[in-house]
Amino acid sequence: MLMWKNRCIPSKLLIKTLETNINELKKLSSTVINLNKKYNHIEQYSRRENIRIHSYPETKEDVLGIVMGLANDMQININEYDTSVCHRTGKSKDGKPRQLIVKFCSRYARDLFLSGNSQLYDDVFLTKDLTTQNLKLLMESKKYLGPRHIIVHNGKFYKRTLGGQTNIHIKSLLHLQSFSKPLTNGSGAVLVIGELLQ
Repeated sequence: MLMWKNRCIPSKLLIKTLETNINELKKLSSTVINLNKKYNHIEQYSRRENIRIHSYPETKEDVLGIVMGLANDMQININEYDTSVCHRTGKSKDGKPRQLIVKFCSRYARDLFLSGNSQLYDDVFLTKDLTTQNLKLLMESKKYLGPRHIIVHNGKFYKRTLGGQTNIHIKSLLHLQSFSKPLTNGSGAVLVIGELLQ
């Protein structure tokens, strides 16, 4: 009987040690998640004056000249002093041109440039410069809810709501899955707000 009690003591100590370690791991995991959120927020904030230009053909080029040329084509009144930095980014994949990234001196100039997006030609288009984490959340949100149900504002994503209700901030992929999918018509196309109200 004494031998059995002696064997139980180390097991109880081991269980206690394991429980302590598990609690420490939970705390560390929570800390890492919080730090990752803060880092992503800071990185996105540092990109607040940036835009990306997609699908513009690549040649030996003056990148600032391309940006000014696009502004002229879109009839946007900005000049080279409204830009801070512009260059190609990343590596060319499958022969596709690399994106151009433009950092403007103010959000006003960035928003003015973005306002001409609909006037661009061919496959060229503009987007806000999102972090890798935010871009993934945006893509998943569009897949899950449909592009017309997503609003992007200052690097944050919102689910569009009906009837003037407050739009819902989409905080994470897990949070996204808590939403019900939008209504679709018989062919599977997502119904937009106007169709739902008819």
